[in-house]
Amino acid sequence: MNEIKFVHPTVVNAVKKIFGSGEYKKVLVVWDVQDNKVIKQAKSIYDIEIWKISDIINQLMREVKSRAYRDDVLRTIQLISKKANLAC
Repeated sequence: MNEIKFVHPTVVNAVKKIFGSGEYKKVLVVWDVQDNKVIKQAKSIYDIEIWKISDIINQLMREVKSRAYRDDVLRTIQLISKKANLAC
């Protein structure tokens, strides 16, 4: 995975072209992992952070307030969050 998604020359060159030579994090967003040890192993062996999309969505639902968003994704999460609050 690391060789294809993060250290392949095409990927490395594209990252340099977009972000320059500055530091950046390697992040893999997944729906779920079968064994949470994978998260620690990916970080310690390859310096890849694994984020669960459900955690990201939950955090966004807590963070979005009543401000009007023009971004479709944030607006959808905001609407879902309001629906969830009404159900409680």
